[in-house]
Amino acid sequence: GNWDGGVVAYKDITERKKYEDKLKELALHDPLTGFPNRTYFSQCLKIELEKAKRTKMLLSVFALDIDHFKEINDTYGHDIGDEVLKEFAKRVKSSIRKNDILARIGGDEFVILIPELTDKTMVIEIADRIHKSIRDGWIIANEKVKITSSIGISLYNQVDTEEKTLFKNADLALYEAKKKGRNNYQIYNEPKTG
Repeated sequence: GNWDGGVVAYKDITERKKYEDKLKELALHDPLTGFPNRTYFSQCLKIELEKAKRTKMLLSVFALDIDHFKEINDTYGHDIGDEVLKEFAKRVKSSIRKNDILARIGGDEFVILIPELTDKTMVIEIADRIHKSIRDGWIIANEKVKITSSIGISLYNQVDTEEKTLFKNADLALYEAKKKGRNNYQIYNEPKTG
């Protein structure tokens, strides 16, 4: 019943933890822009939806893309297209608040989560700032080029809107912006029934 001694074995897992952290980072972020991806965005949206239900605050989802991006790729090549995507993401990020989340979900498609809104007009101010930030100063392959964006906006209505519905409604508003000539934003309006 006496304790004579013991053996302690340990293994330094610092490198393994760094590797695991890097894998998590890659799984939740777009490798080109470094911004969050769809998975990370969806996780944040679920959390913010629950918070909005409790606090009765407004919440908005923006869907946006670069107008005629395929032409940029076809004219200048994919390397230049990648640089346009990175610059576009930086400009959009500089136009939104710190707690808003910008994510690239594929190609030239981006989404923004705008939580804790106090007023519906704030989404219009944010959309205007985004358009202003991307309007001027694009030099591609030593040429001055005009870059524009279409934006679709959906709002959490405090009733039964789910994550998928907010995405879908923002997408529908984005297509409406494209139909109306691009380089504008549209806010999703629920169809009238009855």
